[in-house]
Formats: sequence, structure tokens, C-alpha cells
Amino acid sequence: MDVLQSLPVDKWSSLLDLLKRDWPAYAYYHNHVNNSIKWKAKEPSVKIDFYCPHGTTDAGVFISIAGGARISLVVFAFDESKDILQEVLRKTRRINWSESLIFACVHEGILGVLKNFLETAGRSKGCVSYKSLDNYCYFLSKEHCSKIKVKVPEECELKRIDETFVPLIHSLWPHRDTRHPEKTLGFLTEIARLNGGYGLFSKQDHSLLAWIFQCSIGGLGILQTLDEHKRKGYGKCVAQAQAKYLAETEGLDVTLFVIQSNLPSQSLFESMGFKRVAAPAWVYANP
Repeated sequence: MDVLQSLPVDKWSSLLDLLKRDWPAYAYYHNHVNNSIKWKAKEPSVKIDFYCPHGTTDAGVFISIAGGARISLVVFAFDESKDILQEVLRKTRRINWSESLIFACVHEGILGVLKNFLETAGRSKGCVSYKSLDNYCYFLSKEHCSKIKVKVPEECELKRIDETFVPLIHSLWPHRDTRHPEKTLGFLTEIARLNGGYGLFSKQDHSLLAWIFQCSIGGLGILQTLDEHKRKGYGKCVAQAQAKYLAETEGLDVTLFVIQSNLPSQSLFESMGFKRVAAPAWVYANP
């Protein structure tokens, strides 16, 4: 029997209580679990599962594995449970190391555990290389987000958007997979279909100028403004709208991630009142 056992869907909510510890240090994990519960309720066939050591949350360790267009894993452990996480990574057969894997939003407290594993035992499992992309996690309470006054520029109109707009958005997304575009196109389509987002449109020709979604981790994501319309406040407008929507519609404290080198985005969200609460990384492991 594998050291990691599936946690039944009706038990996923127990993780929400677990992650309230030291709030808001693990708020983005909380939003990930909350979003996964929502997705399963909407589409029971959606490919995401949570696994815990021996099928219980007692150890304070879990791994979620999402399939579909691309394989994404979210690993979690409290500081005192890092040795258990390392043992789980070494023993489990749930992870298919012959695939390209994305370890999403790895908390800085366990990043060393994952990297150490990839550099040692991971190689024996077939992981020959990895790279890490450092981010900051930002947080703003639902009380503050619900009070946001969304300022829509006079020349624009703000609307909810869905998967209809994904082909255009994907063609302009800087993180699209240029070698296998169907993977990132499928990834964005799933997010747009199950979460939706906001778009800012020109009143003159109805073209899409800026957009944002609720990402699969449960917070704000995929924020982008067309290059020719930057520095007009369009990105801030859709970010305000989506943060307010999540606070009022889903009752969420809002989280988001910004690449550490992306100073303009950091300034944007700090101007809205968001505070840094963690420094997670995305780790890309290659077979």
C-alpha cells in the first residue's frame, strides 16, 4: 500500500481548518483547497485529488495532484512535519516522474526539502533537472477587498469573461508553452470555464484591453494588459474588480503571486493595500 492515500472529497474541508494556523501564512494553500472543492462540486470529473500520509491529515502533510492539460502538484507540510514530507516524496508511487511536472507555489519553509529531494533521490526516480521561479505571495483580507471602489476608466466597460476569450488571451500570455501550446491553452480554458474572470473592453470598438482570472490556486492570476494600453490604470481596474468579486461572492481573503523581478506588478498590488506574507516558488521538474 502506498504511503500516500487519497483523502475523500467530503474530507477536503478538514484541510481548510488545518490551514488557518498562523493565518495568513498559509492562506494561499487554504484558497487552493477551497477552489478545488468548488471545482469538484461543479465538475466531479475534474482531475484533481488530495493525498495524505496513510489517508489522514494528522501529520499536517498533503499533496494535491492535478492532471488534465498539464500535471501540477501542490505540496504542503508544517515546519515540524518536513521530515515526513521528505519520506513521503521518497516512498510514494503516486508521482509519475516520467512526466514534466510543475510543483506550484512551494512555500519557502519546505522549498529546501523539495530541492534536496530532487537533487538526490529524485534523480534515481528519473528527474534529471529542475528549475525554480521565485515569487512573492500577497494577501488582503475580505473585509478590505469588499470595500474596494472599482474605478472604471470612462472610455472602457468592465465585464465578466469566460472561456470564449481564451484563444486570444493565450496567444498573448507570456507563460504559454510555445513547444506544446495545447497544454497551456487547456490549462487556461479550464480556469476560465470553472472560475471566470474580468475583462476591460474599449467602448469604441469593443476590443479586449486587459484581463484577470481567479487562478487554479484560488486567488488572483493571469493579469495582463495589452502593451499599447499599459500605464492607463487598466490592470488595476480589473484587479480591483476581481478582488472585490472574490470577497463578496466567495467570502475569500484574497491572495495572489507576483514574480520577484516583476516590480511594476508588486507596486500595483501594494497600492491596493496587499501585503507580502510568503515567498513561494514554482519548481519545474524535467524527466
